[in-house]
Amino acid sequence: MHWDKIPRVLLPQQTAERLRAKILSQCKPGDLLDSETVLAKKLGVSVATMRSAMQILTQEGLVERRQKRGTIVLEPPTNRHVGILLELDIVHPRASQFYMRVTYRLRKRFADAQIPVKLYFGDVAPGEDIAHTTCADFLKAAEDNKLSAAIGLASTPRDGWLETLQKRGVPAVGSLESYPYGVGFDMALIAEAGIKRLLAMGCRKPVMIGLDWQTRSNELQDQIFCDTLRSAGLSPDATRQIRRVNSGQPGAAWEAVRDFWIFSQEKPDGLLVADDTLLQDAVLALLELGIKVPQELKVVSHTNKGVQFFYPFPLTCLETDPEEMADSVFDMCTTLMRGQSPAQARRLLSATISDYLPPSSVVISQKPSPTKNYEIAQ
Repeated sequence: MHWDKIPRVLLPQQTAERLRAKILSQCKPGDLLDSETVLAKKLGVSVATMRSAMQILTQEGLVERRQKRGTIVLEPPTNRHVGILLELDIVHPRASQFYMRVTYRLRKRFADAQIPVKLYFGDVAPGEDIAHTTCADFLKAAEDNKLSAAIGLASTPRDGWLETLQKRGVPAVGSLESYPYGVGFDMALIAEAGIKRLLAMGCRKPVMIGLDWQTRSNELQDQIFCDTLRSAGLSPDATRQIRRVNSGQPGAAWEAVRDFWIFSQEKPDGLLVADDTLLQDAVLALLELGIKVPQELKVVSHTNKGVQFFYPFPLTCLETDPEEMADSVFDMCTTLMRGQSPAQARRLLSATISDYLPPSSVVISQKPSPTKNYEIAQ
């Protein structure tokens, strides 16, 4: 690049303006700049003034100092987009529709707001544990400063990309457990509501099927399950009444239901399915075994609001709303992009309880719908 010297009396801000113009007109993302000493000499300013000017451009996100490499040119802020990372393979046949619907809603909200957005998909199967981010394109976008914001759905930050964005002041929104700003549902609280509902229906021998992820939420679910039963004067046995299964393994919940009904010393009178991905297998097992629901066994399950699926017997649904989650994530992300602080760094959403009746139990001219809805109290 050709450099015109500028008077030494100019402030660092004016030096930054000249340097910015040169970078935008003569450099491309990924280019390595000369050292501060060389640049200061070319512009005819002190090294201290050049250092201050570089700090200004770094804060703007135009350049970045990288260890052992020097100062590198980044993507101009006007060319950046919101990156939505979904590590879960949502086209996997065992994947829940929840995150597919969240992703669809988010993309629509950003498009309506005329905010550039790009989806990044991984290939993690349901129930699979990974050590690294599976979407290389997202890692490159974060490294090259092409993101104006990041949203992680079913994605735990790995490989340092979250720390990279935080250093640049790029906002990131994701789960309640892993991100500085998060939106989600308390599955332990939802499970507690399900157990209490079974007790209210007269169950004294309830069992629970849940995911086998090694998370704090699962530990809380197990603890709440036992504590709630004890508070009702019962004597729970977690090893006998709780099954943890892999949602990515076909038939896992089917086998758990069979174990409870055939091989347990005492048949259960209530079943809590703690994740929507397990419900279909559980329903198939109940039908195969000829279990009468709700006469012999009452069923409560986590489901997603708006899913068009008809069950062959009455059950209670613990509904989470994917559109509510998408709207909450969008609001939090855009608030951060404006440089403002959201009302809550972590927003916990409520679920609703719905009593579902199968089509055969209602008048044929009426559309089957829940008969009762209310929010689970926080």
